[in-house]
Amino acid sequence: MKDDEYKFYYWGPYLYHTKVPSEVGIEMIRRGELLKNRKDTDYREMLAGDIRHEYVFSKEDRKYFTMNAMPLFDHYMEGLNDWSHVSKFLDTRVLKLFDLWINFMQPNEYNPPHTHDGDLSFVYFPKVPKELSEEGDAYKGTGCGPGKIEFSYGEKQNMVVTGHAFLPETNDLFIFPSSLKHFVYPYKSNVERVSISGNINFEDYKGKPLPISMNYD
Repeated sequence: MKDDEYKFYYWGPYLYHTKVPSEVGIEMIRRGELLKNRKDTDYREMLAGDIRHEYVFSKEDRKYFTMNAMPLFDHYMEGLNDWSHVSKFLDTRVLKLFDLWINFMQPNEYNPPHTHDGDLSFVYFPKVPKELSEEGDAYKGTGCGPGKIEFSYGEKQNMVVTGHAFLPETNDLFIFPSSLKHFVYPYKSNVERVSISGNINFEDYKGKPLPISMNYD
């Protein structure tokens, strides 16, 4: 991966921002559409958001995502080592994706401040309509603005970075510690935005060789 293909932000947690190949997003949306109108995939009771259409992916879907997104998470772990110098810990761990779901977000829906389970989490935006950028540009106010995702760490104080906010673009991926508080602001444009989120555990493989560094459960 080239150095100009990702960004990280200087503060407490290691927040990583990159892009997922567009073909992965197209396939994940296709798989997500198949989950609609099935009672066994409705995931709203397990999630914090006020979002009508939230569905949990199958084990096969997790396998597909893992195999196609693995290099990005490998790169996150390399950056995490540079950031916090935890190489000895990482040498004995494998990443296991144990939770993966899709949100079909509509106008006025939102995610309140919350954290996730596990060790790492991510939010991926395979579909972001251009209308949201136009709505954001037209916003007048001191807040973050419509449709943004904000990450918050610690109490606000002078000369200290305690948060970062972004208006996502199509194929954006954010990876971060699961304990990092984050929230998504509502928007008014009459469009659907699709996001995919998941949780990952560090698991001890006790020195046994593994063909890949990220697995699925």
